[in-house]
Amino acid sequence: DPVQESNLEGFAYQDQIKWGALANLYFELADGHDLRLVSLFNQDARDQFESLSGNDGDNDSGAVRQSAIWRQRTLSFNQLLGRHRRLLPETSPFHETRIDWSAAFSWARRFEPDNRYFTSVRGEWNVNPGSGEHFTSDLTQTDAFGNLQLELPYLDRVTFRVGGDVSRSDRSFESRRFRYVNLAPSSGFTDEERQAFADEQDRIADLNPEAIFADENVGARAPALLTLSEVASPENAYRSEQLGASGFAQMDWKVLEPWRLTAGARLELFNQELTPRQFGTRSGDTSRRSDLDILPSASSIFELTDDAFLRLVYGGSVARPQVREIAPFVFQDYTRRRTVSGNPDLIRTFVHNLDARFEFFPSTSEVVAATFFYKRFLHPIETVGDRAGAVSYFNADGAQNLGVELEVQFDFKHVSERLEGLSLMTNLSLIRSRIDLPCDDENGDGDCDEQFTNEVRPMVGQAPWTVNASFGYAAPSEVWSIFAFYNVIGPRIETAGVNGLPDSLIEPFHGVDLTATYRFHENWKLKLGLENLALQRDRETQGGLPVAEDFGGMEIGVSVGWSR
Repeated sequence: DPVQESNLEGFAYQDQIKWGALANLYFELADGHDLRLVSLFNQDARDQFESLSGNDGDNDSGAVRQSAIWRQRTLSFNQLLGRHRRLLPETSPFHETRIDWSAAFSWARRFEPDNRYFTSVRGEWNVNPGSGEHFTSDLTQTDAFGNLQLELPYLDRVTFRVGGDVSRSDRSFESRRFRYVNLAPSSGFTDEERQAFADEQDRIADLNPEAIFADENVGARAPALLTLSEVASPENAYRSEQLGASGFAQMDWKVLEPWRLTAGARLELFNQELTPRQFGTRSGDTSRRSDLDILPSASSIFELTDDAFLRLVYGGSVARPQVREIAPFVFQDYTRRRTVSGNPDLIRTFVHNLDARFEFFPSTSEVVAATFFYKRFLHPIETVGDRAGAVSYFNADGAQNLGVELEVQFDFKHVSERLEGLSLMTNLSLIRSRIDLPCDDENGDGDCDEQFTNEVRPMVGQAPWTVNASFGYAAPSEVWSIFAFYNVIGPRIETAGVNGLPDSLIEPFHGVDLTATYRFHENWKLKLGLENLALQRDRETQGGLPVAEDFGGMEIGVSVGWSR
């Protein structure tokens, strides 16, 4: 069967405005007691027009798809942090006792007031769903977080740590979709008037969108030719609430002079509720889930020499479904002709992490390191897509990642004193990943209900290799610096295919960036950033054929910072 159902090429114009502010205030209340306030505000407004033409899968040629989207994102974040040192008298073995705490609150919004979509075939308006539509959505989220940690060092030999945190997240999402449809002629029309009415509808279908949907053509009843009706959806909105609480205890013990042992555990309680809604009303049953997890951790550090260390680390962690992955809302991807919907039956992923790392520090600014790691995933969340263009999420049975990471940071001062400030950093990771797929046979025919195209494959999103590098110069006077960065991630699965549909792959993107800073005053710094100097394109392929390609060009950013 053919893999590529459409072949569309075109252009997109985009106007984007970003602005933000960051404040970081520090207060020293007394010796060993201080407060820090961090406030951040960011806003991003984007106005985009896209036009694609070619074969849309249902027609041989002559299809034109146009979309006009305006999207605004806003983020406000505020955090207060406190540190308190040396709380007990100097004569106490716990003199270095410290307390750290923080409280944070954030508010975020994504607003799309009126996205418009239009499709024509050989110059005539295509009246099918997805064409002549308006879509509006509004998503808001508030988050509150607080934590407290107590650290009790005992005679430089043993350190005890206990603490906990609480969090709450509330999200509200609402959307509405409207579509222009042809009106039926009035019941009082004669046959000739009915024919003339239909001919007039056919005539305006050949016009441009502005002329088709002009005010004089739209109304509630004939003689208007079109009407704007709301596309009914039982679940076009939802509300979610997430509550989390955790506590931990840890001990850091210097067993012998070259050997340090750390062990502890974390108890996490997580509750999540999601209520699907129809705009303005409640329309579905609330889904609830609760998780109680114990996450053990342990590490052992051997000081081989003054400059070389061997670390062995184990830790348990969890990855919980994001709200968008469980929300029943169906998102329409008009460009790719597919839908994306959540799965409320998803469960959380538990991860066993095991690392062995060797580190050698020739100097305070240099490192040579090698890390071997193994990760075992229980019920990882995967993205799957079928031939009908429906994309959703499911839990696999398990997965395993095995890999090695090599890292080198080199200071050219070793070559010559004149090269002080010139440095090189490289990082290479190689990963072997395998997924364990489920096989449910509810109908009893002996075959898996979900026929995955590739039963032996890596996890979705896991690349077989990554490379990072940076090279640059930072003046010893700290007045100016300039650095070049290179990053590339190997091909990775974006959506797993079923029933013979190949997996879709995100192809490597060779990112080359440049950053330069200049301190023109004791308290002021100017920063210049250039991204995608290699003018790379985001590419996605399926079965060796391109399915999506986007060229965002090069991005230039200038910022001014003040610190004291």
